[in-house]
Amino acid sequence: MKLSELDVLRSLCRESFEDFCREFWHTVVSEELIWNWHMTVMCEELQQMAERIFAGLPKLYDLVINVSPGSSKSTIVSIMFPAWCWTRMPTFRFIGASYAYPLALDLSRKCRDVIKSDLYKQCFPDVELREDQDTKGYFVTSKGGQRFSTGSCGAVTGMHGHCIGIDDPIDPNRAVSEVEMYQINNWIKQTLSSRKVDRRIAPMILVMQRL
Repeated sequence: MKLSELDVLRSLCRESFEDFCREFWHTVVSEELIWNWHMTVMCEELQQMAERIFAGLPKLYDLVINVSPGSSKSTIVSIMFPAWCWTRMPTFRFIGASYAYPLALDLSRKCRDVIKSDLYKQCFPDVELREDQDTKGYFVTSKGGQRFSTGSCGAVTGMHGHCIGIDDPIDPNRAVSEVEMYQINNWIKQTLSSRKVDRRIAPMILVMQRL
């Protein structure tokens, strides 16, 4: 059986999250991709966590990614990661939180842009968005996959995720406020942590600069 270039690309991207990021980077980032070793480390860590989710195995740990601003952590974690997970687990549900709701919306929109790109549709035609639930902040696939967005301390009632991503939970300019730090930490521990499909399996991923 002779495989086409598209068949090879589809298989490569399904098996490797790093290769998926490299191939689909251009769908949301206009600048030329300059790959660095730390991006490989992030992709490998995320894929290890995802493989356990796909297999229904208990998580080994939650993940904290503390790297400098402008290091592509949000693109990899909040944009590319959910889009890749649907290629392997059509029912995958992701909750994405950021300190400001507009920021959470923008990350979600870019994730949706990946899915709606011509290349993604060609490689993964089974991943389709439902017309009756296709907004920047909350979209659903035809097979039950979801991406829901919220701002820090926002409502997540009724939502559950196989993975919860927290991308910059606090504004760096307001990180000196002990009151706000307490409120957000409490929201993460009490509210977000209860929004898991299965607490044994679902990991939380915290992405931020060290504050």
